[in-house]
Amino acid sequence: MRYLCFAVLIALGVFAFPGSTEIDAQVFAINIGIDRLTNGMVRVTVQMPSGEADGPSGSSSQQGSDSQSGGGEDTQEPQAKQLEKAHAIQQQSRQSGYLISTADGINFADAISILTATLPRLLNMSQVKQVVFSEAFARDAEFAPLVESLINANEFYNAAELVVCEGSAEEFIREQNLILGARLSKAQDAAAYAHKLVGFVPSAHMADIYYAMHSGYGDGAAALCATNLFQALASSNALSSGTVYAGQVARTGANLNEYMGSALFGDSGMVGRLTGHETQLMNILRGTLSEMLYMDGQRTSELRQQARPRVTIDTSGNAPRISIYVELQMIPHLRSLSAEEVRARMTDELLALIVKCQALGVEPFGFGKVAVRSFPTFEAWNGYHWRDRFAQADVGLDVNVITVDT
Repeated sequence: MRYLCFAVLIALGVFAFPGSTEIDAQVFAINIGIDRLTNGMVRVTVQMPSGEADGPSGSSSQQGSDSQSGGGEDTQEPQAKQLEKAHAIQQQSRQSGYLISTADGINFADAISILTATLPRLLNMSQVKQVVFSEAFARDAEFAPLVESLINANEFYNAAELVVCEGSAEEFIREQNLILGARLSKAQDAAAYAHKLVGFVPSAHMADIYYAMHSGYGDGAAALCATNLFQALASSNALSSGTVYAGQVARTGANLNEYMGSALFGDSGMVGRLTGHETQLMNILRGTLSEMLYMDGQRTSELRQQARPRVTIDTSGNAPRISIYVELQMIPHLRSLSAEEVRARMTDELLALIVKCQALGVEPFGFGKVAVRSFPTFEAWNGYHWRDRFAQADVGLDVNVITVDT
């Protein structure tokens, strides 16, 4: 009787889930890149574990396909020559412990369909850590519908981080190698935590950008990334080392890929960029800054934020009046700016950032979450058109810098 019950349970499992697929028959995507090619096609790049402990580590500098050129090979070459090129691309697609595959399609769904048909296993996107959009695609009219589709159809909620790549997303993923640690996914988590502490890049998942495009309370910002060829000079601004975008940091190291700055999104896609330092300022206005260095040549201080800014908004007039109080703690170094110098400069920089975002037609600071409290119904709030009103807002800023002894 016991064996009969066991057999029945197995049969029920088989027939109750006819579409289920065993783990061994699947391959799990870790990172996905999305490019708009010059021929109008969409290229999807997928990075996934190969199950091998070691393997060739390819470099994108020799990769034949290019998202800016649209790819393509000379079909008049002898078959042996074409096969040699194909083998070269194949080897470049095998990193240590990871594989990279691409497919071009009319749209994202078409490219994924091609990947599903050509990969040796069923593609599973439930474990995706990062979706890398090229800036060209992030500014494309297809961006917003694709994000909505990924959220609603593919269930890319808070697990997948959204970043925007300067240049080709495919080439960026080909350089996304494991430098430290045992797994790429864990290494990316560790890197994201380190980036958050410094504040040069924001953290945004697919859901954050999707809801920001639809909520009307404020706009989204995602991290900028790029491959650095180590040709950048030191920052031209002696007041901050973060006044650059991704790919421009003056550094060298084992990792070519870097994250620096922000991509700003409106209701339909990317509309502008912030440098790393401007992103730190944005984090101050959001109340999410952990700490940052503040410099003037050799004079250096450390700034920390203990509480969110106090924001009040008067929506009674045609243009809203926004009053912001920011309090920062300053830990002076051996040679340091005075608290008054930091206060004056920080006031000017924060106001300049707000003006920049007003000109771009975006509000990434979350002020709309305060403004909405003045409206009795969602209908009244939606009719106010916060983005348009914020662009005309009169902003008053009060910055207080408190010196803290260590």
